[in-house]
Amino acid sequence: PIDQSLVGHNQTITSFWLSPSGELLAEVMTASGVATPGSVSASTRVALWRSSDVGAHWQLFPAPTLSSDTTPPYFIVQQPTGTDQPWHICAPYKAGDAALSLACTFDSGRTWSTRPLLCITAPCKPALPFAGQYILASDGAVLAMALAPGSGSQVGIYRLPRDSAKWQYLGPTSGGMLFFVPTSNGGVLWAFTGGAYLGWFSGSIGGHQALPGVLSTATYP
Repeated sequence: PIDQSLVGHNQTITSFWLSPSGELLAEVMTASGVATPGSVSASTRVALWRSSDVGAHWQLFPAPTLSSDTTPPYFIVQQPTGTDQPWHICAPYKAGDAALSLACTFDSGRTWSTRPLLCITAPCKPALPFAGQYILASDGAVLAMALAPGSGSQVGIYRLPRDSAKWQYLGPTSGGMLFFVPTSNGGVLWAFTGGAYLGWFSGSIGGHQALPGVLSTATYP
């Protein structure tokens, strides 16, 4: 076991990532309060931990502590593709009385900036930021899945460029969850498009026709 120092009372490791340089990140959830039907607990807090020696020692990663008191707590991490590349990380975050937004770093946590969440209604109400609906591409863009413009049922893919505050609409998808796989010349989008609970169907991802089944892909950008 390499996670013994991270697991304590009401604590659970919910995700982990590995960089080409061997650095590990672990997302640790701490639950407290009284459990209620349909929820794990009354309060959940999530923090990032980092290890540079294959899990022998862990230190807190310089990131905001996320709480279910304000937003669903989880980190969106794009794993580095080279040994000299920093971590790209975003998270739905709310500081004090400020509006719900994305907190993002592109230099392994040394600096953090605020970026807007996707809004698909007027007046602006951010789309629910659940895990799998927001992902990070290798160029620093945030990709999100939400209802297509003017539709009450069709799901679409949106893109927020790294240095922009304006979301772009890329096209429709029938996927229920997105994944991004970095490649040397861009990357590949994967969409979960069916299953035992969603039903098997054909669809599209980013405007490209998707085959019937569980996974479909499209190149990015």
